[in-house]
Amino acid sequence: MNNGPKEPINDEEKNNKHNNSKETEGSRKNKKGNKSTILKLAIIGASIVALVVISVIVYNYVSYQNYISNRIAQAEEAKNKISDTLSKMDDLKLIENATQVRPDPEKLMLEDYPVIGRINIPSISIDYPIITLTDEQMKEPNIDLRYKRPLELAIVKYDGVDSNQVGNMVLMGHDYRDQSMFGKLKNVKIGDTFTITDMYGTTYTYIVDDIFDAHRSNDIP
Repeated sequence: MNNGPKEPINDEEKNNKHNNSKETEGSRKNKKGNKSTILKLAIIGASIVALVVISVIVYNYVSYQNYISNRIAQAEEAKNKISDTLSKMDDLKLIENATQVRPDPEKLMLEDYPVIGRINIPSISIDYPIITLTDEQMKEPNIDLRYKRPLELAIVKYDGVDSNQVGNMVLMGHDYRDQSMFGKLKNVKIGDTFTITDMYGTTYTYIVDDIFDAHRSNDIP
């Protein structure tokens, strides 16, 4: 079959095709360049995010290590002061008759806090002084600041009567991860015994007959 002679391609058409070919090649290069730029930006962005995450992890790790170091130092300091206070309490003699001079409880201090007794829970190896706050210390309006330091030192009387008096005494202590203070209190069981020694050297033994979670309310301070 004869399709007849093809029309000759003039120079203008050749130039147009050549230009179109150049434009197509340029577009491909531009697209490649754009993809390369996007990839580089993505890598840079990912690197920045990774650096931020690593920095946060390092900061938290260092902060935690500093917290542990400070906590160990505080615990050691408190342990020494507690040991010294308990040793002084061991020197208190049981009053045998009314002619003996009773010690003034406020003369035995743990730092700036009066010692009012001692609590011992043999089943969980707890043996700490019980301290209270002076009237002046109770004037601190911020309750967290008011009890921050005493709770680092010993078990603190929060409310109620003093040791071994008629009535209820509310004690509080930190639930430390290292099991110090009241950190092991959750292991106490019904039937366990504990003792409270007052500043006159008198020790009373108490039996745990109920365990419950107390939440602050109008009835419970």
